Formats: sequence, C-alpha cells, structure tokens
Amino acid sequence: MLDTDDCTLSLDNLFFEKPIVHKVLFKVQVLNNGGDSSNTDDLSSGGSQTASRPQTFLSQVTMATVPPPLLHPPPATVSQAAPPPLSPKPRVSAPLPLGSSAASGRPPQQAAHAEMQDKGTKRVFVPPMTPQALCIQAAKFRSVFNEFPFFNYIQSKALDDVLYTGNNFVACAPTGSGKTVLFELAIIRLLMETSEPWRDFKAVYMAPIKALCSQCFESWKKKFGPLGLTCKELTGDTEIDDFFEIQDSHIILTTPEKWDSMTRKWKDNCLLQLVRLFLIDEVHVVKDATRGATLEVVVSRMKAVNAYRTAQNPESGLSMRFVAVSATIPNISDIADWLSNESGPATYLDMDESHRPVKLRKVVLGFPCSPNQTEFKFDLSLNYKMVNIIQTYSEQKPTLVFCSTRKGAQQSATVLAKDARFIMSVEHKQRLMKYANSVLDSKLKDLVMLGVGYHHAGLDTSDRRLIERAFTLADLPVLFTTRTLAMGVNLPAHLVVIKSTMQYVAGSCEEYSEADMLQMIGRAGRPQFDTSATAVIMTKIQTKDKYMKLMNGMEIIESSLHSHLMEHLNAEIVLQTISDVNMALDWIRSTLLYIRALKNPTHYGFSADLDRYGIEAKLQELCLRNLSSLSSIGLIDMDEDINIKPTG
Repeated sequence: MLDTDDCTLSLDNLFFEKPIVHKVLFKVQVLNNGGDSSNTDDLSSGGSQTASRPQTFLSQVTMATVPPPLLHPPPATVSQAAPPPLSPKPRVSAPLPLGSSAASGRPPQQAAHAEMQDKGTKRVFVPPMTPQALCIQAAKFRSVFNEFPFFNYIQSKALDDVLYTGNNFVACAPTGSGKTVLFELAIIRLLMETSEPWRDFKAVYMAPIKALCSQCFESWKKKFGPLGLTCKELTGDTEIDDFFEIQDSHIILTTPEKWDSMTRKWKDNCLLQLVRLFLIDEVHVVKDATRGATLEVVVSRMKAVNAYRTAQNPESGLSMRFVAVSATIPNISDIADWLSNESGPATYLDMDESHRPVKLRKVVLGFPCSPNQTEFKFDLSLNYKMVNIIQTYSEQKPTLVFCSTRKGAQQSATVLAKDARFIMSVEHKQRLMKYANSVLDSKLKDLVMLGVGYHHAGLDTSDRRLIERAFTLADLPVLFTTRTLAMGVNLPAHLVVIKSTMQYVAGSCEEYSEADMLQMIGRAGRPQFDTSATAVIMTKIQTKDKYMKLMNGMEIIESSLHSHLMEHLNAEIVLQTISDVNMALDWIRSTLLYIRALKNPTHYGFSADLDRYGIEAKLQELCLRNLSSLSSIGLIDMDEDINIKPTG
C-alpha cells in the first residue's frame, strides 16, 4: 500500500477478486470542481457501507459513497463524470473526464485534494488501514514484479487507470521513473480479461530503436515466459520476416519501420485482427523529421484496424487498447486526443521533474570557440576537458559521456585512457581483464583493461551487450557512447556528460533537439544506488545561456507527416484505405498532423486566422497536390471525380 512518506505502493495486495468493504465513519464532503470542500453533511448513525476496489493509498483517500453493489453490475468507465449509481468498484481516485490529466504532478500530501470529482459527487475520507487479502485472484502475476516490493509514486498514480480500466492511456514522466512497469501492468490487465489457455490475442510493443526492443524482449521473456506467454522480437536484427513466424507468439516487439512493412496488407492478415494491446514507447519520436511520420502512420493504421474490426464484429465487444509512454511530452493532451477512441481522448498522466526518483543537478559549462574554429575542432578540444569534469562531478561513481558520432566516442575514450588513471583494486582489474578477453573489437579490448569503454551501433552485438553488463555492474568506470543509447538501453549513471550540443545529421551539423537533450540527461541517476545525480552539458560559451534556459522549458511535439505525405498517401492507396479525396481527408483526421494543424496552423504553412473548416480545406488541398504528384509520375490513377486507385 502507499506509504505516506515515500509515496510507494506495495505490490503484495494489488490483485483482488472481491472489493474490500469499509465502514463510513466520517462526514461526507460535497466537493466542487476545484477540489475545495463546499459543505458537509452528517452521515446517519447507522454507518452506511462503502465498497471499494483494494485501497491504493494508505494516507487519506477520497472514495465514492455508493449503495451495495449489484450481482452483475456494469463496469465503470473513465468517461463518466461521476460513478454510476450502482457501481461495485468505485475508483480510489476520482473518475476523470477523458483527456484530462490523471495527475497534476502535485506533492502527495495534496493528491487527495488535487483529484476531486465533479461537482455534487459525495466523498468520504477513510482512515489509514491495513488491507486484507480477500481471495487473491492474480497472485501468479506478482512474479512479474519480483525485483521490487513497492511501486514508486508515478507507478502508483498510474495504477488505477492502467490495471483497473481498459481505457487508452498516455504517461509522461521523467526518464528513470519506471514507465516500463506501466506496459507490464497493461499486459497483466489483458491477461486478467482473457481466460486460459491464452490464445487468440496478441500484444504489440513498438519502440523507435532496436536496442529498446531487445532490452524488453530479454526482460519479458523471463517475466512472462513462466506464465505461458511467448515473446518474439521483430526488428532489423532478427531473422523473423513474415507473419508465419509470429503466429504463435503473444507479445511482439518491433520498430515502427518494421511494423509498417508488416502491416501494409492488414486487411488480408488474420493475425492483425488478434492485436488487443498496442504499446508505444518513446512516443515523442513522432516529431522526428525523418522517422516520426512512419510512427504516426503506423499508429493511425492500427486505429483503422481497430475501427474496421469493431465495425465488422460489433457484438464481440473486443477492442484494441493503446498505451503510450514518453519522458518528453509537453503537449501530452494532443497525444491523448490522437489516441482517442469512440468514447473520447485517452486518459493521461503528466508528471514533472519534481517526481523524479533521483534528484538531478544540471550544470551547463561554456567553452570558448573562435569564429574560424570548425565544429569538428571544437568537439575535439572538449576531449581534453573531460578528465577535470569527471574528477569534479563523478564522485568516483559510473560516468556516461554522450558524443555526437561513433568515431567521436572512440576518440574521446582513447584520450581519456591516456590522460587518466583509475585507482582500482586487484580484483577490479581482474574483472576488467576478463571482460577484455571476451571483446572482439581490438581497440575496445585495450581500453576496457584501463577502465574506459565505448558503445555504439557499429559494434558487434556481443560487444555491445558485454559493455552494457560491465557498466551496469559498475566494473567499467567511464563509458563513451552516442545519442542512440539514450533512446534505448537502460544504463543509468551517477554522472552524465553531453560532450557538445551539436550532432552530425546527413553530413551537416545541427543542434540536438530539446527532446534528445532531456533523454540523455534522463540517464543520470541510479535509483538503486543514488539519491542524487549530476548532468553536465558542454557547449560553446555563446550558447551557454540558451541551454540554461532550455533546461527549464520544453519543446512542443509537432507532426512531421506533412513533409512525408506523398509516400504515405501512396501506401494507403495501395492498401485501399484511401480511394477518393474525401477518404484521404478522413485518413488525415486520424493523425496527429490534423490535431496539431488545428492548434498551430502556421507550423504547417497555413494562415493563423483559419477556423477548423478552413484548415480542413487546406489539408484537403495538401492531399490533392500530393495526389496530383503521384498521378503525374504514374503511381496512381485519378479520374474526373477524383476517385483514386493504384496503377500496380
């Protein structure tokens, strides 16, 4: 249960078959929307009873007063303004309007008041009490969380919505706050809804890079394998390249590009009709200029699969649930709108840095750069500052240094190995020697023996995993890596250094986006070892103030689909999702592009004074221009009524 000081939720009494019954001993407060108590009414001395699902918080909790439950009551939904009159399991936290925040990120002491229900709903405060395990229904699922006895504050806040409802859900929380647990809870929710033996359902986990997929695959294979679930990894690194290989799997782990190619013929594939849960990791990648459009189209396609399946078989009552997480979503409500269903937008949880499990100190250091100095030379000069920075801020704990290129990571590691000598015990040196003997890369082998390593996608998979293990166990004091690691492998460090704020993209230099910066900084802090951590940003003295301000703000997530509309329109036409201009506009309405164009039209080249109909007209014009281009190069045929069909 939730500890009032640490704000953590015990896992041992989560899964109950029957609700716990509490006697109401306190005055009822009628609360307004702001959460302030407007008036109080005395309860009858008879002591009415309140039924609740297992209490999630041991501190003061708001609970709905309801009559005794029906034998087979209708399930409560988040979209209701107040609990139904005969609800058997009122939520511990108030039912929220769809699209509203599941939490405001306030301190736990204010949590009860920050989540009050709609006006007129009666609430009672119950005293802290020890939960009683009444016929535990899902004790077997407890093994999934054997690694820790408590959920942290963020996981506890999300628990009700993820585990006890089937609503679409989006979580925005700092990196390192355990958001992967939310995916695991969603999978458990699906299992609890499905009778054994578990067949005829699939859960898809989609992450932007292979490293994340591999990490979750290894973890979930161990956690869900004993429960009878089969996991399959479907990425560029795997040899699985068709649906026959995944027909017997329950959990599929993939990337947007791979899933895009696998779902191009979704109407002809019965396996796609079995997807009941779609998990999206690092959903902020939707704004990426090169890869974001694919993620956006794939998610919108899965929404179409769900709508088609529901229309074909409405009496089944089965729908696809979407759960997305990210550390970097300032406009989280837009993502919730995008992941809407027939009931409305997804529920979302928005938690700020104050809820970070390990408190983070951010340092921005500016270094002189003359006008005639190239980015390459400036980046090279920072290598020789690294020894002092590590000595000053690392506290002799693991250090992770992000470099802009693979070659830069190797060069930086080599310079540090020459400039620094780590004080290590004989046993420590022997462990490093053992790692070095298993390394295939000759340059890396020499560095590992000195306590320094590098990690990037160009390394052999076995070398990458060996380096990850050595760093995780704190055997490797310093690791140099590229930005890819921040997006994928979970290797937290006490000190994170971002060496230069510039990166090389398609042969030219550009600054890291704020989302990338936050993701790299998020690797600072090891919850199991540290109570504090440090992130150091090394930049030019001219941009020092900019990055100091940047750390206090956030970048709005925009769609990048408009820049890649032609190729994705062509794909949907081949799929027969689109056969005329009106269907093209309907397809656009299912994307994040539509939602953001309504709110920020100038970003997409539209006039700021346009209303919804004006923006839709502009989007239709955009579709027509792209369709005309496709027609002019012979990829599609368009007739006078603008009916569309592929030429192939």
